[in-house]
Amino acid sequence: MKIFLGCFFIITGLFSNIKNIFLKEDRRIKVIKFMYVNEYPLDYGEKMFWDNAEEEHAFMYTSAFDIKSIVQKLPNDDSKTFKDYTYCFLQPKGNKYDTIYSDSSLKDWIIKKNGKMTRYYDKTGKIATDLRDNYSFFRECW
Repeated sequence: MKIFLGCFFIITGLFSNIKNIFLKEDRRIKVIKFMYVNEYPLDYGEKMFWDNAEEEHAFMYTSAFDIKSIVQKLPNDDSKTFKDYTYCFLQPKGNKYDTIYSDSSLKDWIIKKNGKMTRYYDKTGKIATDLRDNYSFFRECW
């Protein structure tokens, strides 16, 4: 009986470890780039970004930075200078994702939370420079 219980606990422990390895929650930020492969008469915003996902999206995953907290340190900007929905950062938060958009300049930013959009502007372009210097994904030609 003792051998049976010992084997039971060992097998249960091993199964738990294997399950944790294979079902480990992915906490990386998913970055989506809208490639503008096709021509569009105009950029109609967030809807266009998601409606054309199958043929227009390129992906990158990273856990190297917390883009939401970086963007939230920028001044708010309600001037609506946001040009196009080029990048989307899906940052895990609990069992949901925070959605952060940027246009092609990587200077204009939108954080979407509970359907409300808050706009930010990086006047110096430091975020754009840092992203382009460290990730070819953010350059015009990668």
